[in-house]
Amino acid sequence: MNIAANKDEQWVSLARHLGRDDLLDHPDYATRELRKKNRLALREALEQTLKARPAEDWANALNRIGVPAGAMLTLPQILASPQVADRGMLGTFPDAEGVGRDITVVRTGVTFDGKAPAVDTPPPPLGAHNAEIFGGLGLSAAELDCLAQNGAI
Repeated sequence: MNIAANKDEQWVSLARHLGRDDLLDHPDYATRELRKKNRLALREALEQTLKARPAEDWANALNRIGVPAGAMLTLPQILASPQVADRGMLGTFPDAEGVGRDITVVRTGVTFDGKAPAVDTPPPPLGAHNAEIFGGLGLSAAELDCLAQNGAI
């Protein structure tokens, strides 16, 4: 999980909530700079307590007391999250050309004037624009064929 107890008051709240008042008296953790300098040892000390409960439980409890925290998510968990769905961040293209199955792509995370840029077409098949791109660099059709036959493109 990620805990962002950057302010001294957040650090105190974190240590007390975890029942680790001993860390508040530890000279290596007396200031934010010292906590950053000694982060590996501090992380190990905190993990001893944090492993007792699931990350989501800790994150909810810490956020309630003003300590920013969140569970680290895997990519599949992120893509299945309500925020991604609510923002319309995924677009699915049925039977995408060159793939032979449906594909889902991630859309941009930004909006302009309240609208997200559309993703109207699936990504092109691998190599679909080789002639255009490499031709623009001055390669001839024969050179492109040679590169393709040798597996370079």
